[in-house]
Amino acid sequence: MYGVFELRGKKVSPKLAARAGVSPELTVIGRTADRRTIVAGGNKFDATSMSLFPGYLLPTRQGQTVSEIVAKISATKSVDSECQNEADLLQELSGRAGFPAVVHRGQAAVRYDDRPSFLSATKNVSRQAPFFIMPRIGGLDLDLFRLKQSDPAEASRKKLALITGQLMPALADRVVELHERNIVHRDIKPNNVLYDPAANILTVLDFGRAARLDAVEARTDHGAFPYVPPELMLETPDREDVRVDVFGFGATYYTLLTGRLGLEYEGVGNIWRLTGLDLMFISQEEVVKRFCREQLQLGTLGYAALVERIKMPNELKQSELGKYLVRLVHPIKTERPASMGEVAETIKRLGAQFNQGSSL
Repeated sequence: MYGVFELRGKKVSPKLAARAGVSPELTVIGRTADRRTIVAGGNKFDATSMSLFPGYLLPTRQGQTVSEIVAKISATKSVDSECQNEADLLQELSGRAGFPAVVHRGQAAVRYDDRPSFLSATKNVSRQAPFFIMPRIGGLDLDLFRLKQSDPAEASRKKLALITGQLMPALADRVVELHERNIVHRDIKPNNVLYDPAANILTVLDFGRAARLDAVEARTDHGAFPYVPPELMLETPDREDVRVDVFGFGATYYTLLTGRLGLEYEGVGNIWRLTGLDLMFISQEEVVKRFCREQLQLGTLGYAALVERIKMPNELKQSELGKYLVRLVHPIKTERPASMGEVAETIKRLGAQFNQGSSL
């Protein structure tokens, strides 16, 4: 879908906006069970799956306060079920620390320009789209904690201690909890995890690709490359598998410790340096699949070959932690650990050992 995606409907009344201290340009999209008014605003461009709109819950009774929220709205009819599925899964996690809470579900009037392909005519669509709202979650996404060569030595040591001692152990525990509750996230990556240093809380976001582990049919979509394993890019899965999250977790850990945007191996084409202009003339999907096939070929040479070829600092590569990360992102699914509980225990132990002796 291309073009503007916008909310339609009445604007919040000037009187209520003034009393709440918000912009009168915000759009009313619904009311909660306790009669608070839900307002959101802003237009989105090129929305393809879900559109996020910042907003507020406005008080209508004495004693209520203004609350910041985020409204997640289905961008097209084709992903309405995805929106509903995400809300269902989050409601199952209601009240559990480290996951977004669903405050309200409903339908909102939206308008957008629908153009399925470059060859299709643009069609203006107005409809009622499903949405849900969540409290605004503070924090920084994990990508901001990547170790970089430009980091001063002291800053690098502090980052390393935070990554190995807090961030990744906490993320492992969150994923373990999901699996124990029969949910696989399927899109674990740095940008889907927020850490709030002030509150010392790590939150896993974006369950748009998540599924129940006992689903009769496995989902055929996937999360963001390079945090999805080769089998999701090259095959049609017959069932959901926790090892998808094991790979995403390992690739995220790799990114934080190496500063690289994705897995890199000696002798395998580095697709991360392709420019937008390059991708105009070649199929991005085919480039990704070629990279995955090369990973699989490398995986057939054995675990030792992967350790030798993966690009990471020598100190990390020679450590037990580095070698274990290679196991987590093994291109061949059956070579990865099949229990996130095992992964959590192991990375806590190896992370502590590595942090104590590292000079990274």
